[in-house]
Amino acid sequence: MKVLSIATFLAVIGSSLAVQCYVCNSKVDSSCNDPFANSSPALIEAFLKSCPEKEGDEEPFCRKTKMWCKS
Repeated sequence: MKVLSIATFLAVIGSSLAVQCYVCNSKVDSSCNDPFANSSPALIEAFLKSCPEKEGDEEPFCRKTKMWCKS
């Protein structure tokens, strides 16, 4: 029973330490347009994702890109 409790505790801590980023594209979904309401529960549920862990020394990070294309 102790082993199960410790494993559960470590899993919860590990998942809470993972980097989370908003994954969305304003070209596909207008909800991603600026200003982005990152406190909106609906946007958090739809777009906030945990970054996958990478092997080696690479640390996961989030990036926001703004592009304006002239035609």
